[in-house]
Amino acid sequence: MKETSVHVLRFDKGEEIISQLSSYCKKEKVLSGFFTALGACLKVTIAYYDLENKKYLDQTTEEDLEIIGITGNVSQMAGKHIVHAHGSFAGKDYKVFGGHIKELVVSATCEVHLTILQKKIERDFDKETGLNLFK
Repeated sequence: MKETSVHVLRFDKGEEIISQLSSYCKKEKVLSGFFTALGACLKVTIAYYDLENKKYLDQTTEEDLEIIGITGNVSQMAGKHIVHAHGSFAGKDYKVFGGHIKELVVSATCEVHLTILQKKIERDFDKETGLNLFK
């Protein structure tokens, strides 16, 4: 049995990649995986996790941005696919910012390289950090 397989995906203008990637994984019965991506977006909501207060601090940017890079994983929790992604972005000023991606809407294209694992990775809530961590 193969331990991994690779899927190459393209998301188009107006698609929200976090939810679309989750839907794709559900449809294809993906157990778990890791991915990288690049492209361009017109809206992104990123977050910084404030560990002391155990909450995300969100920031939404709505402008044309280059996706410098996204790295993430797909796992499962309570029977649902969880997409966890971090990314870096830059605008016309060439200044780079990034963080945990909560939402990302594509402007031109977003190309994703998804490595699918044949073993399920599950998450569980961790009281100490307030995060859903790998088991």
